[in-house]
Amino acid sequence: MTYPNEPRRSPESDGMSGAMMAGIAIALVLFLGVIIWAFNAGDRQTASSPPPSTTGQGAPAPKLAPAPERTPAPAPSPKAQ
Repeated sequence: MTYPNEPRRSPESDGMSGAMMAGIAIALVLFLGVIIWAFNAGDRQTASSPPPSTTGQGAPAPKLAPAPERTPAPAPSPKAQ
């Protein structure tokens, strides 16, 4: 027979501790905060000045002259045998 008030008896766990529930609540609040921040409608401008202008990227490529036509080299004369 077992006695319910036996001093050597280990206490039964009641599930989650208060610290565990507080940790889950803090993690949930942080997660929801990140979600709200990520989907916040608004322009997030990181710089107050426009980006510097670049050179050479707005003009079309220069048109190259066509390659000169080459005349074929003269054929060598046949050797007499």
